[in-house]
Amino acid sequence: MKKLVQVLTLMVFRHTASWCLLMGVTILASAHAAAAPASSGQSITKPAFEQLSQLKRTLFTVKDGLPSTIYAITEDREGYLWLGGPTGLFRFDGLNFEPMFKEQLPAEIITSLYGDRDGNLWIGGLHGNVTRVHEGVTEQVGRGLSKGTIMSFKQMTDGTLWVVTSSGVYRFVDGAWHRADHSDGIDVKFVWVTGTGVDGSYWIFAPDGAYRLRPGAKRFELTSANQGIVAMANLPATAAYPSGGVTADLIVDRQGALWIPTNGKLTRLHTDNMSGQAQLVAENVMGVDNHSDIQVTADFSDSQGNVWVATPDGLEQFRTTRFVPLVLPLPVFWPAITEDNTQALWVASASATPPIRVGTNVSVHPDLSGSSPCIANGPDGSVWFNGDKGIQRYIHDQVITIPAPPATGQQASLANPKQDCVDMRLAPDGSLWVSMRFTGVTRWDGHVWSTIDPKAATSIQFDGTRAWLAFLSGNLTSIDQGKLSTYSSRSGPDLGSLRKLRLGKSGLWIAGDDGIAIRTADRFIHLVGMNGERFQNASGLLQLSNGDLWISSARGVYRASAADVQSALSAPDHSLRFTLFDRDDGVEDAKNLVVSDDGRLWVSMRQGVAWIDALQMPPAPQAAHVSIESINDHDVRFSGASVPALEKGTRSVTITYAAATLSDPAKSRFRFLLKGVDEDWQLASDRRAAHYANLGPGQYTFEVEASNADGAWAAQPTRFAFQILPEFYQTWWFKALCAAVVLAGLWLLHLMRIRHIHAQLDARTRERESMARDFHDTILQNFQSLLLHVQVAVQSIPEGAARQKLDKALSVTENALNEGRDKIGELRSLAEPMEDLSIDISHLANRLNEMYPTEFSMNVEGEPRPLNASAASDVHAIVGELITNAFRHSQASALHVELHYDRSELNITVIDDGRGADLSALPSENSGHWGLQGIRERTRRVGGRFTIGVAPSGKGTRANLKIPARFVYAGRRLFHR
Repeated sequence: MKKLVQVLTLMVFRHTASWCLLMGVTILASAHAAAAPASSGQSITKPAFEQLSQLKRTLFTVKDGLPSTIYAITEDREGYLWLGGPTGLFRFDGLNFEPMFKEQLPAEIITSLYGDRDGNLWIGGLHGNVTRVHEGVTEQVGRGLSKGTIMSFKQMTDGTLWVVTSSGVYRFVDGAWHRADHSDGIDVKFVWVTGTGVDGSYWIFAPDGAYRLRPGAKRFELTSANQGIVAMANLPATAAYPSGGVTADLIVDRQGALWIPTNGKLTRLHTDNMSGQAQLVAENVMGVDNHSDIQVTADFSDSQGNVWVATPDGLEQFRTTRFVPLVLPLPVFWPAITEDNTQALWVASASATPPIRVGTNVSVHPDLSGSSPCIANGPDGSVWFNGDKGIQRYIHDQVITIPAPPATGQQASLANPKQDCVDMRLAPDGSLWVSMRFTGVTRWDGHVWSTIDPKAATSIQFDGTRAWLAFLSGNLTSIDQGKLSTYSSRSGPDLGSLRKLRLGKSGLWIAGDDGIAIRTADRFIHLVGMNGERFQNASGLLQLSNGDLWISSARGVYRASAADVQSALSAPDHSLRFTLFDRDDGVEDAKNLVVSDDGRLWVSMRQGVAWIDALQMPPAPQAAHVSIESINDHDVRFSGASVPALEKGTRSVTITYAAATLSDPAKSRFRFLLKGVDEDWQLASDRRAAHYANLGPGQYTFEVEASNADGAWAAQPTRFAFQILPEFYQTWWFKALCAAVVLAGLWLLHLMRIRHIHAQLDARTRERESMARDFHDTILQNFQSLLLHVQVAVQSIPEGAARQKLDKALSVTENALNEGRDKIGELRSLAEPMEDLSIDISHLANRLNEMYPTEFSMNVEGEPRPLNASAASDVHAIVGELITNAFRHSQASALHVELHYDRSELNITVIDDGRGADLSALPSENSGHWGLQGIRERTRRVGGRFTIGVAPSGKGTRANLKIPARFVYAGRRLFHR
């Protein structure tokens, strides 16, 4: 409580002079901006720039997270707003108030804040402590500074930093504060208030006057306090320093107006030059709920032109909007608007307010009809009204009243001219067309009314001699020189109830309950905007001479550029790009649109009129820079260049980000992308955070960027790199170890298979040796004994036919016995390597050549190598079977064998040019031949691969046998029993 009393005492005693407030200045300025006129032609000078009533005010309170009391406000280099007071330091990004550095700052009330161009945040306290914050690091910087409440900081264009305390002025040099003296042009013991002028000058008001430090100057200049007020904002000489109770800094807003907070008041001073002479205008800022008293504890004007004012009620923002509200002397309700030939705007209210003309001056015309729902202008400069005084024509300050269209039959008792008008237009021939609920569409030719259509039209539009009428039924009617054409919902625009027609550069524009369309080249084209926007319930539309399209609705006003309109008309499936101006831009419940020749677009709303320069629109502020706040609740705002590493096993990541969007936070959009995860940008929701699940370990880069109010994205996104540490089973060495184990297992299986194949071959060899011994010891011996007995018996038989027969049988038996011995020799020779595969092939081919007229050739490549005994017989048998089959069955004229002794394999190819192999008809084992099945079984047994198909020439057969070297060559065995 003691500290709070000290602060309030400081605020009250910033000026110790007598209590003469700002009353004289305020009364003088208020007399110039006095009350509205009460009679016809009385005018109000149109303001040269935006008045207080044209600024949008937004109040933030403790319900929004605002600290209860604020004594200091500043803006940092990134555009964030910083607030200080008894409860500490807070940062505001336009949406959220966040406490900052609570444990790192001295335990005292913050009385001053300043963000310099170098990215430092300077914090001053009630007891004279100064803290500098840079990249999240706090540092006490008080050397050379005497105790006294810190009032303000200021960095000049040369980089020099000044601080003003309640007892003096200091300059920061080489890490220490040096008190200003006479050599600096200022030596004060007490300071009232400080401020920055319109030219960037630093102003210090003290009991002896106002000290001014110009940009680039080395010394302060002394002038009077009144002259200081005048010079700060180039005000007329009648402006004066308030005599008492300045409670916060003097600030100059972007328009050059000076804000002066005094005890219970906040006054805005500016200059009005419209009359040709500079006159002082003073506007008093009313408190919350229009209370007259307002107690300012801090104020600030930021880089985007917003003015921030802290009071016990909260923090209030004053800002300009892109649509500028028109200040009218009387309230209006759902006004109709039009322009005359002098480009003056006429505003006709649906309430009892008489029409208002806004030109060089603003004038009220009570002699014209009030409650005018319809208004129209004529090519002769006339303006027509339909209100409580009937239909009136105003031209050259004269008013002519004509009778209302007659209503007949049952409608006569219901007709009310001042309430029934729906639309009113002047035709090119000068006739007046009026649409009323109970009389339909009628035409006044200057003498009598004639009925055009008994039904009321919602909108009337002329295109040369053709008149267009829109109806609630959805029908669109064309009347051209007496010829009437009607387009229904099937043949016409199909927009439900039609509301507005406007002729534009591209054609006839139509607005209805279900959207908008255009009639061009005798066809109707519906337009659909981005994200499925249908522009439903549009109440007005207007195409400018440059092709831009403007659409009004309850949501606000849409704008589509000429290029986007043309793209939409050229490709009906093209989504129309647009910008939406809504209440944050100063427009809502928009209805009628009117454009001036100079490009000023006027829009009427429920309770007023606003305008924008449609040809030279004020640009939206650039997209804000996005800063990364945290990742999985770990603060990374001040981590610098270090890459944060998340815990092992992390699967989900939440990244929060922020951007300084002080002017219009609701219009800023965000999109983000995680490289390697997202294929394209992801549009963010209202929550400024991105969440990812099912992430694995590794390096990641997160990108995020913001858009401005027009939807333009930042030139460069913000990039944030992080990594997820792996669990031991996610590391590369663990995966490599697992891979090595798997490979070792596969290699072991491979070796086991090789051993199995060799074991089979060894078993076959032993079996053949055993068969040879048994065959020799039994069958051959018995046959030999039998042969000897037969030979003895034959010798005992005399010569004759019988003996000849026995001799022949004996010869056959002896040949069979010799063949048996040969086979036994072959079986025994299998245990030894075979070296003459090519010779065996040649011998076989020569024998077959004697029986078949097939030309044989063979090519041997590589150094011939002996075959091991286990595989040789199968290889010989396979090749022999292939060659024999080719000679016997292919009917080929040529047969060629390729024998390749490669280091890695034995490759044998047999090619003929015969009729081609019928695989299904190849000899089988049951036929006494090996057949295809036998060849494949032998191939598997030796670990090889066999293929058969059509020869490369397309004629004949090609068979190929490949056997790995380790299985077929002698000396390559890996395992031995």
